Amino acid sequence: MTRPLSEGLWGVLATPFDDDLAVDLESLRSEVASFAADGAGGLVALGVFGEAASLNPDEANSVAQTVASSTDLPFVLGLSERDPDAVVGQAQRLLGAVSRPPVALMAQIADPDPAAAADSLGD
Repeated sequence: MTRPLSEGLWGVLATPFDDDLAVDLESLRSEVASFAADGAGGLVALGVFGEAASLNPDEANSVAQTVASSTDLPFVLGLSERDPDAVVGQAQRLLGAVSRPPVALMAQIADPDPAAAADSLGD
């Protein structure tokens, strides 16, 4: 099923880290609250600034869980894996980690042909 995303400006979340380079979930909650207070139409996590690729699965799950549970705004989760099977596995893991589903998952596609992307993720 395909649905359009909510209209408006979407907040792009940078994953915050503390001084020990651990994911700072309290700062992430503050970032989510700030975008919500500013009237964001939705949020994008784990997928724009590149740091998501350096997170281990537990850290990525924690980011996804924190975003899902910190607001009622719709959200998109980025998938940093490149291999199609790994993308599917990462998607399943993140979907299993959140209390409510994202409105979309965002995968990186390295082929300009949309049919190639559809074929690689079709199963």
